[in-house]
Amino acid sequence: MEAQEIRYRVNKKVFRQASLYAMFLRNRNTFRVGIAVVLAVAFYTVLAVQGTFPLSYLPIYIAAAYLVWMLLLLGREEQRVLRYLKSDESLLGTEYVLRFDAGKLSVEIPEKKLRNTVAFAKLASAIEISSVFMLCLSADQLYLVPTAAMTDEQRTALRGLLSSRLGERFYSSILAREKKK
Repeated sequence: MEAQEIRYRVNKKVFRQASLYAMFLRNRNTFRVGIAVVLAVAFYTVLAVQGTFPLSYLPIYIAAAYLVWMLLLLGREEQRVLRYLKSDESLLGTEYVLRFDAGKLSVEIPEKKLRNTVAFAKLASAIEISSVFMLCLSADQLYLVPTAAMTDEQRTALRGLLSSRLGERFYSSILAREKKK
């Protein structure tokens, strides 16, 4: 495979999407329980109002507590995003250069004189959602690659390489949708 190069800048929108996606991944089971509780209580309330059950306010308070808790989680994540945007260490808006071929992946930030190269086999994990690739080079190094900066061929090539080299350590929402069809 011929080496590919992608030059891009990460903007606030992409960073926010990736941060919220990561937050939902970290708390996915609790969000599922919260949504199930809220839906069950809504169904219970409709039946209770129609007279099928006696109305008790305890389930409504529990559902309200779950809603407040989920909103607090979202607010905390938004606060983290805003704190990063204002910090001096923020890399948003700086130019990144991503290079990849059949065997390795390299991410360079020329303005900061940073360069990380890793073999695909040693890449910790990668996730593709609709607007961004999240490449985890190690436990503490995550790089975002907006799909808007890529051509369709580059996106397909990167997706194919990550899928074949990482196996279970790569997740693509695009591939998951295609498999469902």
